[in-house]
Amino acid sequence: MNKKHFIKKYIAIGIILLFVGICNNQATPTDILGTCSPSRGIWLYVGGSGPGNYTTIQGAINDANDGDTVFVFNGTYYGHVNVNKSIQLLGQDKNTTIISGYIAYTVSIVSDWVFMSQFMIQNGKSKGEGVRIDSSHNSVINVIIDTPVDEIRISGDNNTLSSSSIWCDRIFLSGSGCIFSGNSITNNYFGIYFLDSWDNIISQNHFFNSGL
Repeated sequence: MNKKHFIKKYIAIGIILLFVGICNNQATPTDILGTCSPSRGIWLYVGGSGPGNYTTIQGAINDANDGDTVFVFNGTYYGHVNVNKSIQLLGQDKNTTIISGYIAYTVSIVSDWVFMSQFMIQNGKSKGEGVRIDSSHNSVINVIIDTPVDEIRISGDNNTLSSSSIWCDRIFLSGSGCIFSGNSITNNYFGIYFLDSWDNIISQNHFFNSGL
Protein backbone atom coordinates (compact mmCIF):
# COMPACT_ATOMS: atom_id res chain seq x y z
CA MET A 1 0.00 0.00 0.00
CA ASN A 2 1.50 3.37 -0.95
CA LYS A 3 1.98 6.17 1.53
CA LYS A 4 -0.64 8.48 0.02
CA HIS A 5 -3.27 5.80 0.58
CA PHE A 6 -2.12 5.39 4.19
CA ILE A 7 -2.38 9.15 4.81
CA LYS A 8 -5.91 9.37 3.37
CA LYS A 9 -6.90 6.30 5.37
CA TYR A 10 -5.62 7.69 8.68
CA ILE A 11 -7.21 11.12 8.14
CA ALA A 12 -10.57 9.50 7.41
CA ILE A 13 -10.32 7.27 10.49
CA GLY A 14 -9.35 10.27 12.67
CA ILE A 15 -12.42 12.22 11.53
CA ILE A 16 -14.67 9.22 12.12
CA LEU A 17 -13.33 8.64 15.63
CA LEU A 18 -13.74 12.33 16.48
CA PHE A 19 -17.37 12.20 15.30
CA VAL A 20 -18.03 9.03 17.29
CA GLY A 21 -16.42 10.61 20.37
CA ILE A 22 -18.70 13.63 20.15
CA CYS A 23 -21.90 11.62 19.66
CA ASN A 24 -21.05 8.75 21.99
CA ASN A 25 -18.07 8.44 24.30
CA GLN A 26 -17.90 4.71 23.68
CA ALA A 27 -17.08 3.27 20.26
CA THR A 28 -17.87 -0.26 19.20
CA PRO A 29 -16.58 -2.31 16.27
CA THR A 30 -20.04 -2.00 14.68
CA ASP A 31 -19.90 1.80 14.96
CA ILE A 32 -16.56 1.96 13.20
CA LEU A 33 -17.27 -0.69 10.58
CA GLY A 34 -20.55 0.99 9.76
CA THR A 35 -18.99 4.39 9.08
CA CYS A 36 -15.70 3.75 7.32
CA SER A 37 -14.62 1.88 4.24
CA PRO A 38 -13.33 -1.62 4.98
CA SER A 39 -9.65 -2.02 5.78
CA ARG A 40 -7.63 -4.13 3.42
CA GLY A 41 -6.62 -6.18 6.46
CA ILE A 42 -8.53 -8.12 9.08
CA TRP A 43 -9.84 -7.12 12.52
CA LEU A 44 -8.49 -8.78 15.65
CA TYR A 45 -10.33 -8.33 18.96
CA VAL A 46 -8.95 -8.12 22.50
CA GLY A 47 -11.13 -8.61 25.58
CA GLY A 48 -14.89 -8.75 25.42
CA SER A 49 -16.77 -12.02 25.18
CA GLY A 50 -16.40 -13.02 21.56
CA PRO A 51 -15.11 -16.50 20.72
CA GLY A 52 -11.44 -16.45 19.88
CA ASN A 53 -10.84 -12.95 21.25
CA TYR A 54 -7.33 -12.32 22.55
CA THR A 55 -6.67 -11.75 26.24
CA THR A 56 -3.67 -9.43 25.71
CA ILE A 57 -3.07 -6.55 23.35
CA GLN A 58 0.44 -7.77 22.61
CA GLY A 59 -0.85 -11.19 21.63
CA ALA A 60 -3.12 -9.65 19.00
CA ILE A 61 -0.34 -7.40 17.69
CA ASN A 62 2.01 -10.37 17.40
CA ASP A 63 -0.52 -12.18 15.20
CA ALA A 64 -1.45 -9.11 13.14
CA ASN A 65 -0.07 -8.18 9.75
CA ASP A 66 0.52 -4.75 8.25
CA GLY A 67 -2.82 -3.13 7.45
CA ASP A 68 -4.79 -5.04 10.10
CA THR A 69 -6.85 -3.47 12.89
CA VAL A 70 -6.62 -4.46 16.56
CA PHE A 71 -9.76 -3.43 18.45
CA VAL A 72 -9.57 -3.51 22.26
CA PHE A 73 -12.70 -3.73 24.40
CA ASN A 74 -13.01 -1.91 27.73
CA GLY A 75 -10.82 -3.20 30.53
CA THR A 76 -7.39 -2.82 32.13
CA TYR A 77 -4.53 -4.53 30.31
CA TYR A 78 -1.28 -4.86 32.25
CA GLY A 79 2.21 -4.84 30.78
CA HIS A 80 3.91 -2.92 28.01
CA VAL A 81 2.72 -2.78 24.41
CA ASN A 82 5.25 -2.91 21.58
CA VAL A 83 3.67 -1.92 18.26
CA ASN A 84 5.94 -3.41 15.62
CA LYS A 85 3.40 -3.68 12.78
CA SER A 86 1.80 -0.98 10.59
CA ILE A 87 -1.66 -1.37 12.11
CA GLN A 88 -4.61 0.52 13.52
CA LEU A 89 -4.82 0.10 17.30
CA LEU A 90 -8.25 1.20 18.52
CA GLY A 91 -9.69 1.22 22.04
CA GLN A 92 -13.39 1.11 22.81
CA ASP A 93 -13.35 4.12 25.16
CA LYS A 94 -10.33 6.14 26.25
CA ASN A 95 -11.70 6.47 29.79
CA THR A 96 -12.10 2.74 30.37
CA THR A 97 -9.72 1.02 27.93
CA ILE A 98 -6.51 1.17 29.95
CA ILE A 99 -2.93 0.10 29.23
CA SER A 100 -1.07 -0.08 32.55
CA GLY A 101 2.69 -0.38 32.43
CA TYR A 102 5.09 -0.38 35.40
CA ILE A 103 8.21 -0.97 33.27
CA ALA A 104 10.65 1.22 31.33
CA TYR A 105 7.94 2.12 28.84
CA THR A 106 4.21 1.53 28.58
CA VAL A 107 3.64 1.94 24.83
CA SER A 108 6.44 1.76 22.27
CA ILE A 109 5.79 2.31 18.55
CA VAL A 110 8.64 1.01 16.42
CA SER A 111 6.88 0.50 13.08
CA ASP A 112 5.91 3.23 10.61
CA TRP A 113 2.31 4.09 9.71
CA VAL A 114 0.63 3.20 13.01
CA PHE A 115 -2.69 4.79 14.00
CA MET A 116 -3.63 4.65 17.70
CA SER A 117 -6.72 6.11 19.39
CA GLN A 118 -9.12 5.79 22.36
CA PHE A 119 -6.81 4.48 25.11
CA MET A 120 -5.73 5.55 28.57
CA ILE A 121 -2.00 4.93 29.02
CA GLN A 122 -0.84 4.93 32.63
CA ASN A 123 1.60 3.77 35.30
CA GLY A 124 4.93 3.82 33.57
CA LYS A 125 8.12 3.27 35.54
CA SER A 126 9.72 6.29 37.21
CA LYS A 127 12.06 8.09 34.79
CA GLY A 128 10.91 5.85 31.96
CA GLU A 129 8.68 6.63 29.00
CA GLY A 130 4.91 6.45 29.03
CA VAL A 131 4.86 6.64 25.24
CA ARG A 132 7.89 6.20 22.99
CA ILE A 133 7.81 6.57 19.19
CA ASP A 134 10.95 5.49 17.34
CA SER A 135 9.47 5.43 13.84
CA SER A 136 7.75 7.75 11.37
CA HIS A 137 4.34 8.67 9.95
CA ASN A 138 2.41 7.61 13.05
CA SER A 139 -0.71 9.18 14.58
CA VAL A 140 -1.72 9.03 18.25
CA ILE A 141 -5.05 10.80 18.54
CA ASN A 142 -7.63 11.26 21.31
CA VAL A 143 -5.88 9.36 24.09
CA ILE A 144 -5.21 9.97 27.79
CA ILE A 145 -1.57 9.71 28.83
CA ASP A 146 -1.42 9.61 32.63
CA THR A 147 2.24 8.93 33.41
CA PRO A 148 3.23 11.85 35.68
CA VAL A 149 6.77 10.65 36.46
CA ASP A 150 7.61 9.61 32.90
CA GLU A 151 8.33 11.37 29.66
CA ILE A 152 6.88 11.15 26.18
CA ARG A 153 9.63 10.61 23.62
CA ILE A 154 9.10 11.13 19.89
CA SER A 155 12.21 10.33 17.88
CA GLY A 156 10.79 9.68 14.40
CA ASP A 157 9.66 12.11 11.71
CA ASN A 158 6.18 13.18 10.57
CA ASN A 159 4.40 11.91 13.67
CA THR A 160 1.20 13.36 15.12
CA LEU A 161 0.06 13.56 18.76
CA SER A 162 -3.20 15.47 19.00
CA SER A 163 -6.52 15.95 20.80
CA SER A 164 -5.20 14.22 23.92
CA SER A 165 -5.02 14.79 27.68
CA ILE A 166 -1.47 14.45 28.98
CA TRP A 167 0.13 14.23 32.42
CA CYS A 168 3.87 13.58 32.17
CA ASP A 169 7.24 14.78 33.42
CA ARG A 170 8.44 16.09 30.06
CA ILE A 171 7.94 15.81 26.31
CA PHE A 172 11.10 15.03 24.34
CA LEU A 173 10.98 15.67 20.60
CA SER A 174 13.90 14.80 18.32
CA GLY A 175 11.90 14.11 15.16
CA SER A 176 11.05 16.62 12.45
CA GLY A 177 7.87 17.45 10.59
CA CYS A 178 5.78 16.43 13.59
CA ILE A 179 2.41 17.82 14.69
CA PHE A 180 1.60 18.38 18.37
CA SER A 181 -1.77 20.09 18.54
CA GLY A 182 -5.03 20.38 20.43
CA ASN A 183 -3.67 18.74 23.57
CA SER A 184 -4.21 19.50 27.26
CA ILE A 185 -0.93 19.16 29.20
CA THR A 186 -0.92 19.22 33.02
CA ASN A 187 1.95 19.15 35.56
CA ASN A 188 4.57 18.88 32.84
CA TYR A 189 7.48 20.23 34.84
CA PHE A 190 10.10 20.40 32.07
CA GLY A 191 7.80 21.33 29.18
CA ILE A 192 8.75 20.37 25.61
CA TYR A 193 12.41 19.65 24.92
CA PHE A 194 13.67 19.82 21.31
CA LEU A 195 16.85 18.17 20.03
CA ASP A 196 17.97 18.32 16.38
CA SER A 197 14.37 18.94 15.42
CA TRP A 198 12.79 21.29 12.88
CA ASP A 199 9.64 22.00 10.84
CA ASN A 200 7.35 20.91 13.65
CA ILE A 201 3.88 22.33 14.29
CA ILE A 202 3.04 23.07 17.94
CA SER A 203 -0.41 24.65 18.06
CA GLN A 204 -3.60 25.09 20.09
CA ASN A 205 -2.31 23.26 23.14
CA HIS A 206 -3.27 24.18 26.70
CA PHE A 207 -0.60 23.98 29.42
CA PHE A 208 -1.57 23.87 33.09
CA ASN A 209 1.04 24.09 35.87
CA SER A 210 3.70 23.22 33.30
CA GLY A 211 7.08 24.45 32.14
CA LEU A 212 7.80 25.64 28.61
